[in-house]
Amino acid sequence: MKKLLAYLLLITAATFTSCRKEELPAPAPAGNTQAEVMHVEYKVRAVSGKFSVEYLAPGIDNKLELKKENYDRNEISFAFDCARGQQLSVKAFNAAPSSEEVVVELYINNVLVKFASANAPGASALVEATY
Repeated sequence: MKKLLAYLLLITAATFTSCRKEELPAPAPAGNTQAEVMHVEYKVRAVSGKFSVEYLAPGIDNKLELKKENYDRNEISFAFDCARGQQLSVKAFNAAPSSEEVVVELYINNVLVKFASANAPGASALVEATY
């Protein structure tokens, strides 16, 4: 019984003494423009091969503006860099009413953060976010 108590005491002591405080990385300085810029990519796929896209992307003076385009292919992607805190949006729909699936994806710094799909006639896939 004494041995069992000694082992439990030893295990408890080892557990508490082997724990270390985790060091968190220091936040980026406020003037660091590297931390304020993000890489944005929209990806759109449509089984029908004919779809329309409405999305926010940099225009003149690097301000985000709404762009509307039509495509005759199955997939397209748009990539750009912009400041954090921007409203981002991408919407896609089949050019003709169809039940073929349309998928939109939003990537921030090469990480998928949101996606949407639609497969009803006249429906659109929409992703909106502020990052």
